[in-house]
Amino acid sequence: ESLYLSESLSLSPSLSLSLRPGSLTESFSPSFSPSLSPGPTWRLSLSESHTLSLPMISLQKFFGKTDVFYDLLEASAEEARFSVQALNQLLSQSASDRSLDALILSRRKNKQTTEKIDEALCRTFVSDLEREDVEALANSIYKIPKTLEKIAERIIIAPDRLQGVDFSKHLKMMQEAADTVVTIVQELRKKLHLERVKDHNAKLQFIEGEADKLMLETLRDLYSGRHDSVSVIYLKDLYDLMEKVYDRCRDAGNVVSHIVLKYS
Repeated sequence: ESLYLSESLSLSPSLSLSLRPGSLTESFSPSFSPSLSPGPTWRLSLSESHTLSLPMISLQKFFGKTDVFYDLLEASAEEARFSVQALNQLLSQSASDRSLDALILSRRKNKQTTEKIDEALCRTFVSDLEREDVEALANSIYKIPKTLEKIAERIIIAPDRLQGVDFSKHLKMMQEAADTVVTIVQELRKKLHLERVKDHNAKLQFIEGEADKLMLETLRDLYSGRHDSVSVIYLKDLYDLMEKVYDRCRDAGNVVSHIVLKYS
């Protein structure tokens, strides 16, 4: 008989092998010393009776199966939530004190996390999650801080156009959506609570629907004739970007819901 693992182990002469929970046990005579050599496979050929004890081989570590994807996806979701908080803080400051630094840093950290996910996908042969699902979720989350940074850029370049404009409802809903994304991504690690994931995803769908209603209200105000044409274009651009934030959060929820549904 032969046992194949992954890298290479050559043992000669032939030996007898038995597997037990938590250990790998062999038989060798005291005069025999097995030799290890690199190669494409680990092979143990069996026939004689000798005695040898080997440490348990962790196939999970051997094939690169770890929780790295869960850790990185959760870190990415946390950065997305921080970006919403940074935008809220920026709007609370005076025009002269506003800076993009916090949002730029958050977006860069999220990009680094996304790159680590891509590297892990190339190096990991066995994973609980399918490659396409990991990529779809990572990209959806990454687009959240990226879009928030664009919103902040527009706020800074034309602060005079924001006189009398109230973004409090939008910021509150974005914060709720980002919090829910963090929660639903954390649920992904468990993959057992389909109903809870459905509830979180339904909340994201609800927030996105309420954001659409709020968008209609703002458009009604913009097209009322009370604003000059430049302000209409400027504010509509801002509201469109805010709507994309809700959409990205909804997309992330849909991906997680799809993944958990496959494992349920």
